[in-house]
Amino acid sequence: MIYVYGFTDPPGVTDHVLFPDAANPAHMTGIDDAPLAALNYGDVSAIISPTQSQRIATVDKNLWRHEEVLERLCSDRAVLPARFGTVLRDEQELRDVIAANERSFVANLARVRGKVELSARVLWDEERPAVVEQASSSGMSGQAYMLARLKEERELRAWRARAQALVDWIDAELAPLCSEHTQKILTSPRMLLTAAYLVERAQVQRFHDRLAVLATGNPVMSSSTPDATGAGLRFMCTGPWPPYSFVDVNVSLPDRPAKSETL
Repeated sequence: MIYVYGFTDPPGVTDHVLFPDAANPAHMTGIDDAPLAALNYGDVSAIISPTQSQRIATVDKNLWRHEEVLERLCSDRAVLPARFGTVLRDEQELRDVIAANERSFVANLARVRGKVELSARVLWDEERPAVVEQASSSGMSGQAYMLARLKEERELRAWRARAQALVDWIDAELAPLCSEHTQKILTSPRMLLTAAYLVERAQVQRFHDRLAVLATGNPVMSSSTPDATGAGLRFMCTGPWPPYSFVDVNVSLPDRPAKSETL
């Protein structure tokens, strides 16, 4: 059986050596210290290592090794990350997977080539309006309860509108520095924004610099622009990462269920 880390360009598309010689101190191995290898098929290369188990334990050392291999690949080439725990029966099954999905793999490699993922989270200090208790438990009359609910709904709409205005401001500043991005707004009352940005490697420092400006509420901004400090915003950025949020690698075969993939 073979473990699949991801898919990348075959030799010739990149001039970089895939992995250094074993004598090199930086030599990297895969899960369970298995040797890494590349299986080339058509216009795609799969990064793999042998395994004796169809189910890879979801423990820190395995998760980190999977991530380390992908980060190493992402440092100088396009890479499509496979989900952690992807195990196939043999090399022939892997060739069949690539043959069935080659067009998609090639298109997505072109899409992410030269780019990395940066993840941003923005915390917001403004609390969500309090929820009005039921009339039966709060001692309110029916009329008083309905008036309180209407007031709550107005405050909630205004709170969401303020949140959207802040997100629009952040988006206007960061979107021009990326080719694609994803957003989730108010996934929790204090989590204003969770976002991922697909950024050219050459733009990574500029992206970080722009984010730093937003975090300090730069006084050069116009009076109509929200002030990050005044709004109680805290910015966190991680990466660069492989483009996890922008590709969904399919290792199933058209006429066979995806039972070989351990999620």
